[in-house]
Amino acid sequence: MTGFIVPALWSMIAGACLATGAIHLGPALKPPRQRARLAFVALVASLAVLAVFQPLIANAPDPAQYDALRRWSQVPIFAAVVLVVAFLRGYLGTGRAWLANLACGAAFASVVVAFI
Repeated sequence: MTGFIVPALWSMIAGACLATGAIHLGPALKPPRQRARLAFVALVASLAVLAVFQPLIANAPDPAQYDALRRWSQVPIFAAVVLVVAFLRGYLGTGRAWLANLACGAAFASVVVAFI
């Protein structure tokens, strides 16, 4: 039973992310373009990609494929961190630039370490 429920839940999560992004895509593309909405659309798209990676990682047949999937799953995580920072800076218009850059830099460093 678990073999069906877990992939179904991840599929629903990915679908919900894509549906939410599709709802916000139309208003984001109308003038004046809102950077916060565009960042939100890209954020939910990266989370949908991450939701696709999770069942693939869980069902990897051998350690080499598991390691490759784990490495590549760091890319949508990095994108999500950067896009959360972009969304918050665009929507709220506040925050420290150095702290945002530090968060993005730390996420980039984790991607670099994952691929070494």
